[in-house]
Amino acid sequence: PNVPPYDHFEIRHDGIATLCPENITVLACTSGVVPCPVANLVYTGNLTGSVTTTPATPVVTDTPATFSVGSAGATPTVVLVGTAPGGTYTLGSTGLSTLPLNGTKCWNTATSTQSCAFEVQNTPCVSGFECMETGLTYNNLTTTPTARNPLYTKLAATNFKFDVVALQTSGALASTYTGANVTVELFDDSAATRPACGAYTAPVATQTIAFVAADAGRKTLGANFNLPNAYPKLVCRVRDTALSVSGCSSDDFSVRPTALTITSSANADSSGTSTSTLSPIKTGANFSLTAASAVAGYNGTPVVGTPAAHAGAVVNGVMSGGFGAAVASSGTATGTFTYSEVGYFRFSANDVHDDMFTAVDQSTDCTNDFSNTAPVSGVDAGKYGCKLGNAVATNYFGRFIPDHFAITPAGPAAACTTHPAAAGSYIPVDFTYFDQDGFATPFTITAQNSANTTTQNYAGGFARLGLTTWSNFGFGTTTALPAGAVLSSSSVAPSGTWVAGQANVSARHKVSRPTALAAPTGVTVNALPVDPDGVTLTSAVAVASSPTSLRFGRLRLGNVLGPDTRDLRMPMEAQYWSGTSFVRNMDDSCTVVAASAWSFGNYVKKPLSMTFSPSATDKTLAGGVNYLQIGKPTGGRITFDASINLATTGAEIAASSCLKNLSLASPTRPWAPTVTTPAPSPLRPSLVYLAGQWCDTTPTNNPSARGSFGLYRGAESLVFQRENY
Repeated sequence: PNVPPYDHFEIRHDGIATLCPENITVLACTSGVVPCPVANLVYTGNLTGSVTTTPATPVVTDTPATFSVGSAGATPTVVLVGTAPGGTYTLGSTGLSTLPLNGTKCWNTATSTQSCAFEVQNTPCVSGFECMETGLTYNNLTTTPTARNPLYTKLAATNFKFDVVALQTSGALASTYTGANVTVELFDDSAATRPACGAYTAPVATQTIAFVAADAGRKTLGANFNLPNAYPKLVCRVRDTALSVSGCSSDDFSVRPTALTITSSANADSSGTSTSTLSPIKTGANFSLTAASAVAGYNGTPVVGTPAAHAGAVVNGVMSGGFGAAVASSGTATGTFTYSEVGYFRFSANDVHDDMFTAVDQSTDCTNDFSNTAPVSGVDAGKYGCKLGNAVATNYFGRFIPDHFAITPAGPAAACTTHPAAAGSYIPVDFTYFDQDGFATPFTITAQNSANTTTQNYAGGFARLGLTTWSNFGFGTTTALPAGAVLSSSSVAPSGTWVAGQANVSARHKVSRPTALAAPTGVTVNALPVDPDGVTLTSAVAVASSPTSLRFGRLRLGNVLGPDTRDLRMPMEAQYWSGTSFVRNMDDSCTVVAASAWSFGNYVKKPLSMTFSPSATDKTLAGGVNYLQIGKPTGGRITFDASINLATTGAEIAASSCLKNLSLASPTRPWAPTVTTPAPSPLRPSLVYLAGQWCDTTPTNNPSARGSFGLYRGAESLVFQRENY
């Protein structure tokens, strides 16, 4: 070989080794100094040879069996591996391709002495253990502290295995290690301060394995672990009890439940369709949710996502509240919640979830999902999801109802709002007669939760307050009515429709006549609505922003006298009780007296040849007055009676008329009403609220009057006579 003359062949070693592989360095040196200065290392040629150990037994093997020094490498490494029981050896060389001038020399790097003595102690080749996922490359954490040997998240009640790696003191793989009784243990490592590896007690699972030479220091567990409980943080410990050697995994791992099952105290109808289930819950009131893992040891804290409202709902409600940590003995978490909307809600899959139970494995040792199936290939092979939640959509929870109603009043609409123009001291007033059907109170009613927010899902079948039933509103008045007067419903039902938790309602009312004459009274209607679920207000609230004026009214007909050559005008006047007397109701430009309400009869001294057929037309009062024009007769003079039937249909009847008491009414000339409209008379608005005390003490009489064409006194031709003085 092309090697220059050199002084000595040099072997460098640390003097002591266990039965683990031991690295030594060989070199050729042109200087007699030991250890050889760097400048004197042989870098050329190709010097070959072998390292020897004496005695020959117990056997020490070296790799490579033949080394090369020179241009192939100035300081190659030879690995020595001893066998039990070991002993003290003298290092040397043999088969050198070029002999050195001064033979072979040795340098003990541990003691910095020139010595070829090398001791192989009878100590097995293992100083610790590591646990890691099968199939991953082992990383020496002594030489590379930032590297990892991971253990992935596992599932409760699901088989799993991993690898156990035997380690040398250097952290390198102890490839020659064998051990017949190696114990693998799993411990709960959730304590705030991690104990020393040997201090763990009470393993949650254990099994025994044996290392043989063919394992080369790394072995996959022979049996599966299968843990029925959940653990947020486990550590693996491996012990060779015969050698009193142990090691703990550098990585912790979690064992999580596969899913959560969600139940609630609000469980009226799992389908979320019934609008009338018993025991509803007010929006804003507390109810409970339970998240059960069915796995002991689970002590995580689930969180809730956005609930989904029932089919057809306007909006999804807002969930408030939270779960407490699950009770480890049962693996069940409970929490107190409120819901802001009417109806039902449910959670879609994984809307109730725990993202943090596997925190020890995030984000590299599990996938960012809810998967319970580990891929068999790819970058995420062997990894389950980091999260657990409700695997499928839950049942519907509810039924929720509003906490209360709120009412926004508006201006009332009196029955009569048509008046003459204001003039002088006259100021028009909207009014309604006592017992008149039809003064209205428009208002807005809103269903609200306990935070006074509109519950928009109070609509359709879930809006249980019927808006067309007067009695549902609990109407009353803010102040007492006159004695005998009672607020009641109109013949026209209230109107309104629930839209997104709100309705614009118009309700009509009437107030019956007092038992005695009453002065004008201002009345404000209030309401205390109650739906079938008992949703209401704390107290009645005015539905009108101002009072409605109520008047005790009557309709008066005036007698009329005139020549038989002209038509007569029979006056009508609406009056109300002012508190001291009946006065004209100048504000009444609303009352309509239908033509079909008039009756004529009691014709006196009517010649047989006379033609007299009085007829009527619809008349609307203006400023409280109007008149009926009655056409003059032909062929004679006549006296007649007229009456207005205030009822809704038909001609005058004696029971409601005062005409039966008049002196002209006799068995030979009875009241015989005659109407010019076909029988039965057309239906017309009732005016019974304008009846008066015309012939008794009860204000129930229709108005009537007498009309005369010509005067039956003195000469037949005398119509009017006056004396002058």
